[in-house]
Amino acid sequence: MTGVRLLIGGDLCPVNRYEALFQHGGPEEILGPFLAHAQAADLFVANLECPLIDQSSPILKTGPVLGAASGCAFGLKAIGLHAVGLSNNHIMDHGVQGLATTLQACAGAGVQSFGAGPDVTAARRILVQEVKGLRIGLLAMAEREWSIATPAQPGANPLDLIEFVRQMKEHRRNLDFLVVLLHAGSEGYELPSPRLRKVCQFLVEEGANVVACQHSHCVGSYETYLQQLIVYGQGNFIFDYASHGSKGREGIFINLEIQPDGRTAFDLVPFTQETARAGLAAMAPDQEAQFRAGLERRSLALAEAGQVEAAWEAYCRTRKLSLLDEVLDHGRVMRRLNRNGAVLGWRGRPYFKNLLSIVQNEGMVETLDTLLRDLLK
Repeated sequence: MTGVRLLIGGDLCPVNRYEALFQHGGPEEILGPFLAHAQAADLFVANLECPLIDQSSPILKTGPVLGAASGCAFGLKAIGLHAVGLSNNHIMDHGVQGLATTLQACAGAGVQSFGAGPDVTAARRILVQEVKGLRIGLLAMAEREWSIATPAQPGANPLDLIEFVRQMKEHRRNLDFLVVLLHAGSEGYELPSPRLRKVCQFLVEEGANVVACQHSHCVGSYETYLQQLIVYGQGNFIFDYASHGSKGREGIFINLEIQPDGRTAFDLVPFTQETARAGLAAMAPDQEAQFRAGLERRSLALAEAGQVEAAWEAYCRTRKLSLLDEVLDHGRVMRRLNRNGAVLGWRGRPYFKNLLSIVQNEGMVETLDTLLRDLLK
């Protein structure tokens, strides 16, 4: 028996130029030279980054509201996707109805879905695909934003390590290989935060065979941990969104071959989205060489003691003014005054000490979360 070929794509959002293409175009137009990879895959999965809708019903939230026509589900099938993860920060952008039409559209097109559902129990479900006698589990989880399911509300599967451990205790014997799509990280940041790295390594310790972090909209870094692959940022698969910049046009496929004895081999396949038209294209040889060198350089840095922590602290310093402006609700005038940090200086150390005491304490964060949600009712 030959090995199982597993192909994992990153964030897929068929909006703008891709919307008509996914409803009416052919797979050759969308995948270009990478169609062969999809056709060779025994199992091809990706993260569907937006709901598929029949009518707009945007929710109240921060950030962009995304949605594509429900007919795009046939494009998912046409390019060879067997299943899509739905656990992300946009799947509830059009509310309960938007999620319902997404589930219906995918099922109608013959594409399975996982990671979201009518309640958190359904959203947590591991989708098991038996391929050449190998039982492959697909699990999607997301950090908490505007899309998370509860026992009484539909939405995406939240990242919950306690529930993950419980799931593995229940299902470990029924799985030969587990894929985790984790919607987590910071947009535009190419390394994991210390917390995210610890989380991903823990998922491996508890039974995950590959962890693919999505959401960052840029290609990040990777490592093998306990002989299992962790990718910290796949970049966009298909996402026609100008604000993501040039890095948002780059992505990687995770191409794995799983042998019957459990051994795996992987290749990270780079590509770029066309600029003049919709569709994927191969990188020019010099561009690909430079891209791969950067990926390897960032990945090697993960093994350097203290590098992940130092890089994260440097990144956070670049976000200091903009993020604190949002948290403190400075407004337009105060933000202009705060371009050099003057307003933050007025607040003083006691203020920030009190703020830190709130955000570092799990009980306080839970209380604040409950109160703010109650105010939004």
